[in-house]
Amino acid sequence: MSHATVSPAILRPAPTDRTAPYLVWLAVSVLLSFLWSMGHYANGDVDDLLKAHEVRFLLESGNIFDRTLPGILQPEVFVSHWPWIVDLPYAAVAFILRPVVGLDAALSAAFFCVPLMLLAGILFFMRKVIATFDFASPTLVLVVSTIVALRALGEFEPGRIDYHNLQMLLLVAILFLTIQSGRRAAFASGVLTALALAAGVELALFLVLVLAIRAFDFVLGNDDAKVQTQAFGLSLAGTAVILFFAITAPDNYARPLCDRYSSPLAAALVMAGASFAILPTLIRKAGVVPRLLSFAACGLASAAVLALLFPGCLAGPYAGLSDYLRIHWLDRIYQEGSLFDHRDFVVSEQLFYFTIQLVGALGAVVAAVVARGRDRAWLVLALFSAVAVAHTVLYFRYLRFMPLFAGPGLAYVLHSVLPANLARGFAGRVDVPKMRVLPLLPGLLLPLGLLGYHLATTPQEITLEGVDVADNCMLEDLEPYAWPAGGRILAPPLIGIRLISNPGATVVAIPFHTGTTGIERSLRFFDPATADPSAVAASAEATLVATCAWRGKPLRKAEQEFPLAAGLIQGKPPAWLAECPLPADATLRVYRLATQPADACPTMLPRT
Repeated sequence: MSHATVSPAILRPAPTDRTAPYLVWLAVSVLLSFLWSMGHYANGDVDDLLKAHEVRFLLESGNIFDRTLPGILQPEVFVSHWPWIVDLPYAAVAFILRPVVGLDAALSAAFFCVPLMLLAGILFFMRKVIATFDFASPTLVLVVSTIVALRALGEFEPGRIDYHNLQMLLLVAILFLTIQSGRRAAFASGVLTALALAAGVELALFLVLVLAIRAFDFVLGNDDAKVQTQAFGLSLAGTAVILFFAITAPDNYARPLCDRYSSPLAAALVMAGASFAILPTLIRKAGVVPRLLSFAACGLASAAVLALLFPGCLAGPYAGLSDYLRIHWLDRIYQEGSLFDHRDFVVSEQLFYFTIQLVGALGAVVAAVVARGRDRAWLVLALFSAVAVAHTVLYFRYLRFMPLFAGPGLAYVLHSVLPANLARGFAGRVDVPKMRVLPLLPGLLLPLGLLGYHLATTPQEITLEGVDVADNCMLEDLEPYAWPAGGRILAPPLIGIRLISNPGATVVAIPFHTGTTGIERSLRFFDPATADPSAVAASAEATLVATCAWRGKPLRKAEQEFPLAAGLIQGKPPAWLAECPLPADATLRVYRLATQPADACPTMLPRT
């Protein structure tokens, strides 16, 4: 038997619901700040290191169009693919504080405060989304939603300054605006959709979904839907044009840069916006089928035009990677794969938390089916959730987005499976089905299927590379160094990214796809298949080589498989390299080319 329909009195929010988002934000902020103070970064990665370098350069140069970052020479220059708008929150706070406390302190304050400010924003919109479902206790659902998304909210930890937290905030805001009706919500949705794509291409499928929902609003709607569709289209196209001139350097107006916001993405948004702005007037008296065909024809025509104008972008943002880099670098990055490739994740304790998130995300799909698509909030959430689940299973790096949609669906599942006295706070508009465990099943079956797949298949062996031997140390504890002027350090990319903040450091390689020339030189240098590593160092114009330091027992087997890398970490360089004098407990070993003078070596600085 299904639960009875909830009375309006139960659905009326309690006064404490008004303060709930602030209390939840305070609790999560204290937790994340504590983790930061303990040196534990739940989601931190090397992107934060490059972003800190980038924000500093933006403030020092004042040139928003110059994305060439100092301290990285392959010897070709390194150009960041991130637009300056994702640096803006941090740069703005630091700019205000700099005259008072100085640049370094201002940056530190910005890197601490801005993620927590963005956290307040996403919790605000999560609460707004929850309110659209008329749960009996929105506060309880918000708490559950926050707990189930807590790992994802680690993207808002102080010091986590990658652009993903901004993307997550924009995505939840767009979800809320897509649920809402009215021209203001449609207009704001168009603005944020363009802004989200300009911030990064990762949200592309979610944004295509938004376009599809807006198109169907008009196809199945009335005159009011026409006005909303046009408002969405005008704001989408207008914002796309404004962002193009705000982000793109004049020299790049005609250059199709496929991994960032440039002419291809701007053209796609403008054509989509124009279709939404014009079609409702041209076909306002047409039936459902002609309307649907008209939008489909516009979409196909736009895709054809983009393919003709920018054929190089059909291969995606990594089109320029060589086969060598795909095999030896990209395919070995942990997040660049599907859950079918991640046995260590599926066959682990992480599966339990992941299953709870899946139960919530797919529970929303069940709720939309039970409501027969008549409840817009559940239908929109179900579509976002389905895209998020597919994203996560097929491309592991999207795991951070799925938990954002799991809270309301998990509340629906709890309302279904818990006894009535415990489920009361999770009651909403949509009744649970007669088979009360039905909302729970999809979220259980999918991880069980993944688990069965991995138990039935042989795990893929990880091939060790020379660069893995060279950077195998605790890089998070790397000491600071002072590097001589004019030097250039050839090191594994993971070491290079940690050295760019050192005084005087100029590195050849960091692990970002816009610096693939340097990455390939670094990998080939340590690759035992390379006949002449000194020629690779010469092509990089390197004066120094840096690796991790091994101070244990001799690595005889590693020396046989990776003679150069194993020799360097043990202090056994070839004749054309000379080791620099560093303390015996240094994390790194640094070598100067034998043609370089002794003063080309770095000095270790005291830790601050």
